[in-house]
Amino acid sequence: MIQSYYMMGKYMKRTLVVAGCLLFSLCLILGIKNDTYGASAEESWSINCGSSSDYADPSGNLWVKDENFFSLWRWGYDGDSNTSSTTAYIDGTDLQDVYKTSRWGNMSYKIDVPNGTYKVTLMFAETYFDSPGQRVFDIALEGNTLWSNVDIFAWSGGKNRAMELSANVSVTDARLDITFPVIYQDLPTICGIKVEVVDVSDDAFLDFIEKKMFWFFWNEASPVTGLVKWGENNWAPGYANVSSIASDGFALSIYTIGAERGWVPKEEAQQRVMNMLNSFESFQSDPARSMHGFWYHYIYMDDAVDHRAGDCVDNSEISTVDSALFILGALEAGEYFRSTDYGAVAAKAERLYANMDWRWFTGIGDSFQSKFVNMGWKRLSDNYSYVIPSPRAGEGGFYCNDWWNRYCESIFVDLLAFGSPDPNHQPVNTDAWNYMTRNRANAFGYDFINEPPLFTHQYHHLYFNLVDKRDAYADYFLNAQKATLANRETCLEDPESRYEQKRWGLTGCGGPPTGEYRSYGGYPGGSNDGTVAPTAAATSLIFTQGESTETIRYMFFKYKHMIWGLHGFCDSFNIQQDYRNQTASGINNGAMVIGIENYRSGLIMNTFMNSPYANTALTAAGFTATPQVSESSYENAALAGAYAFDGDPNTRWSSLWSDAPQWLEKDFKTVTTFNKITINWETAYARSYKVQISNNRINWTDIYSTTSGDGGIDEIILPGVSARYLRIYCTQRGTEWGYSIWEVTAENASGYWSLNMTEM
Repeated sequence: MIQSYYMMGKYMKRTLVVAGCLLFSLCLILGIKNDTYGASAEESWSINCGSSSDYADPSGNLWVKDENFFSLWRWGYDGDSNTSSTTAYIDGTDLQDVYKTSRWGNMSYKIDVPNGTYKVTLMFAETYFDSPGQRVFDIALEGNTLWSNVDIFAWSGGKNRAMELSANVSVTDARLDITFPVIYQDLPTICGIKVEVVDVSDDAFLDFIEKKMFWFFWNEASPVTGLVKWGENNWAPGYANVSSIASDGFALSIYTIGAERGWVPKEEAQQRVMNMLNSFESFQSDPARSMHGFWYHYIYMDDAVDHRAGDCVDNSEISTVDSALFILGALEAGEYFRSTDYGAVAAKAERLYANMDWRWFTGIGDSFQSKFVNMGWKRLSDNYSYVIPSPRAGEGGFYCNDWWNRYCESIFVDLLAFGSPDPNHQPVNTDAWNYMTRNRANAFGYDFINEPPLFTHQYHHLYFNLVDKRDAYADYFLNAQKATLANRETCLEDPESRYEQKRWGLTGCGGPPTGEYRSYGGYPGGSNDGTVAPTAAATSLIFTQGESTETIRYMFFKYKHMIWGLHGFCDSFNIQQDYRNQTASGINNGAMVIGIENYRSGLIMNTFMNSPYANTALTAAGFTATPQVSESSYENAALAGAYAFDGDPNTRWSSLWSDAPQWLEKDFKTVTTFNKITINWETAYARSYKVQISNNRINWTDIYSTTSGDGGIDEIILPGVSARYLRIYCTQRGTEWGYSIWEVTAENASGYWSLNMTEM
């Protein structure tokens, strides 16, 4: 569900179940009980072979039940095999429940893992034979035989005795294979498997996450129309049959990711995109499926009929925001394939864009409301939000009683309206931008334009590259950084301790107990109940690299058995309430895939910005280059960040007093070489901080860090590092105050730079 639906200033409650309309099972949105989560934060997989239930060992580590690999495509056995168990005591171990169950037969085990190096431990006990030589086999990891003529009875020293075999192995195909290539006597048996991370890079981990979720958009699409499911049960075979046009827009961009990364042939991705665009073009010519170039939010996948079919009372809306998300994906895909298909996709996408009559959604309401794009239109009034009779002669229907008139999805809706290539209508007046409400908040040491759910800060950055750009009102990239960290702090400072240091993220998702859509959000103004959505932290990677990466790794490794299914992450989960949303959401997971890719390569936002309409829109909204220096906060304008780079030892930067991360950042405008960084701390210094560099303001590299800062003057000698951006990132205060720096100098062999104050 994309729209904020802040009707009459409140979050509009939406349910994903519409009787008689959406023909998918209620179990897609219901939470389920899950009593074990795994106490250990170690990065590992532990499988209790032959067991039908999860097991928490005496150390609190979780051993997951045995499952067939192809049931959920995550880990498990393959082949013709059976299970056995014993009540006998197993010598040499405190993991009795692991060793007392086993799987035996002509089998193998497969575990999907990020590429990297692992320590693999295999656990055995001979519980059937009473003498050696009765069960003998070889064992291979990744196709390499590491143990030959394994005789569990002989090697362990007898019956009912525990035995472990361990080895380090490198995985390069994202799947660890454990096989028994040669069987000499009887059949192999195994009690447990533990796979521990030795070395897995963040990029390899993110590639693994991203690729798994890519396949949802590739596999759960209609072969007729190309439309993609709005979501699907993450733990059972699929049967959803309704598409969200916002998910479809994300899918178009996700296909370009798959093509670029070689997950699917480029020509097949291009054909998928064209098939969907052809479908949407046919919808635009059908009044039953489109109005003035905009589309219904939910439609049946195979025939693209509005899901009002079946005399549904809650008829679907023509949605401006979901139509906008679709056309963003279409335009990006057009730019991606422009050089390989002679511009065919781009031309199709641009025709769809030109046919969207944005002005048909303006002029609704009073003189002030009429400046803004309306949220949508329905054929029938719902007596709640769609109650404004259409003033358009002969067309009827009802407009929404709300407008894109405040900071949220309005950012990308308005920009698309301003950039429209429609030759028959003037673009929407930029008064919609200038009169937009931007409510500022002060939270945890950050001042920012606030909307509580994180997606309201993320989605415009999926496509519009707003790094180093600002309008008359804000640096929206910096604003999203602050909003993300405030969202994180809301969880960390929760008075009921319902979250963890690395389990945070409040955004729109399904909540307990029924899976009803809720706009969870950070302080101030946001609601929360302990529910987190993996998309919240992951989609914010471009803003909060370190915090988001550690969180998404932690949530995967600690809770993967609970939240990682057929299509990747489930929509949301809540530990205290033993709840997970059964759905893999096309919206939330789609944003996550695009957000991860933008962090890794910038592909989607940089490709989209090749569109001339994107730059036309930013120009119309008044975007210009950002100042050279930015900061997380300052006490007052006389203590702004620029004063730490002005060459004057009597002026300084001083942050607000907060335990949340604070930073000072300078853009040198060109790539610059640093041989020495000098930081002259005022009395309020950092106990822990990092010096970081970047060439894109997204991917930051630590060039120095300390957890024992003592103030004064820090001189950091470097071996000549080059970057455009320099950042001092402070994470622990050394005093009761905030952080304060008299001066930062960045030197190379030729000298140092300071800031001309006219560049503030």
